[in-house]
Amino acid sequence: MEECVFYHSSSRTLIVTDLVENFSGQDFNYWQRVVAKGVGILAPNGKMPLDWRLSFMFGKADARKHLDRLLSWKPQLLVMAHGEIVAENADKFLQQSFKWLA
Repeated sequence: MEECVFYHSSSRTLIVTDLVENFSGQDFNYWQRVVAKGVGILAPNGKMPLDWRLSFMFGKADARKHLDRLLSWKPQLLVMAHGEIVAENADKFLQQSFKWLA
């Protein structure tokens, strides 16, 4: 899998496309919310979609290296293509979202 991320250092904003999903679930029906929660993409605890996590099953060390680079930027705001914006402490949100890499 490939992902493109953008970091704006002045505002400490990280922009991602598919790396993390964090849906509010407001527009989901009951079963969609159940599935979204089950695969871990429901706010406020969003994370990398399940299919992406599975693709890194044998490449966790490489994925961790890239995550460490993102965390080194210390982002405070996280804007993602799929879901709710994380308006503060984006670095902590990412650490929680990617604890499956440990």
